[in-house]
Amino acid sequence: MNRLRMIKFFDEGINMKALVEVEAKTNYNNCKREREREREKRDNSSPQRQLERQTPNMSATRLNTRAVMQSCRHCWRVQNLSYRG
Repeated sequence: MNRLRMIKFFDEGINMKALVEVEAKTNYNNCKREREREREKRDNSSPQRQLERQTPNMSATRLNTRAVMQSCRHCWRVQNLSYRG
């Protein structure tokens, strides 16, 4: 959040908790937008994604695990330091 907006918040007397909540919501929405963009890219271009579409008998838990862990670029890196596959 830029400095000017922070000053405006404090001038209006909104407490720090509200400021943090606004920031968290903004981050969540940005993350959501990024997830959607990455999903589109993955669906269109990724050879592994095409392979997953072609093989319906693949392990469901593996697909679900990937779907959960690929929530966004940051989470993917953090959660998948040991996960390869």
